[in-house]
Amino acid sequence: MPTVVDEVFGAGVDSVRPYEPKVTFGDSYLYWVAEASPSHVPTFEECSDEIIRFWRWEKAVELAKADAEKKLAAISGDQTLKDAFGDEVIESRPFSYWSVGGGNIGSFGQITISPVNYSKTGADGVTVTETLDDLGQEFMDPVFAAEAGGKVIGIDYRHETVYAVQVLEKETTGPLSETAVMNQTAPNPNATRIVGADIGEFLQDWFLDLEKRRNLRWTIDQ
Repeated sequence: MPTVVDEVFGAGVDSVRPYEPKVTFGDSYLYWVAEASPSHVPTFEECSDEIIRFWRWEKAVELAKADAEKKLAAISGDQTLKDAFGDEVIESRPFSYWSVGGGNIGSFGQITISPVNYSKTGADGVTVTETLDDLGQEFMDPVFAAEAGGKVIGIDYRHETVYAVQVLEKETTGPLSETAVMNQTAPNPNATRIVGADIGEFLQDWFLDLEKRRNLRWTIDQ
């Protein structure tokens, strides 16, 4: 069945006409081509503001990483980041790399990046649970590659926040046997979740490689 993109962009400018409603997840939409602009390679003047914004963004990330490295270099021996920088430091609760549902990326019931929670006490003395948002594999990979006492730099998947991380404790668990799960005779939701996680990790690696090769940066409007 042709998609909306196929029908709209497959039609010429002169064939502007309403299309039949299409059903998407139970909802119906009536759409048509209101305007068509020919594609073109933008001039420097047209995209200079975006280039400057991207350059400043990249430089800001570099400066933030350099500042995080200085903070990590400032501690030695048994000293912790909390000892050196006090209330600037967030002490997280124990967390895993992956969890089933409730993470930062993904939906309920699927294997997702685990949320990283911490306790925060307000001026009124009430302690609440907060969560570090937008963490992805660029944060989890260096953190879980480090041993207890290790110091690493992590960054959120939007490349907006850089973290200086000190791993205080680490507990290693045995790997989940994918073969044992997949070989079960009855359909098992865990098998679907494992496959979904593998596909998600493959796509994440593909996007990161594409960014490096083409010097791209994906942005998500909030």
